[in-house]
Amino acid sequence: MGMYTLFHFNAVLDFGDHERDRAALRYMTRKTVHPPAVLPDHMLFETPRWRNMLWMNSAYFPADTHTVLDETIMWLPSLSVTSNLKNYDNEIDEFVNWIMPFVDAIAGDFLGYSLYEKGRDSPKFFWKE
Repeated sequence: MGMYTLFHFNAVLDFGDHERDRAALRYMTRKTVHPPAVLPDHMLFETPRWRNMLWMNSAYFPADTHTVLDETIMWLPSLSVTSNLKNYDNEIDEFVNWIMPFVDAIAGDFLGYSLYEKGRDSPKFFWKE
């Protein structure tokens, strides 16, 4: 069975010349059906659920799960995630750790949160450092 964690995250991104990272996120957000030939060198991509973590859903949270990577402005795409998953391999923290260098925000900006099914009174908040 297992417990679920709600993950909500919003950010404007600047990948610069990090095309491998942009390609990985495009795959994770279903902008492309083929994974990149070479994955970024980060622990996130060693976890078993990295491919689907931004799309996972359960009946344990009343949130509308969805993920949108808006590339209307190519040089500053925006990402919006609401999903919930079994976070057994710390995928959420690994994702935030991986994406944070590409987040175009000011230190202290609020980016999102995670909320464990059994700990609904103690969410974990994500801020730009």
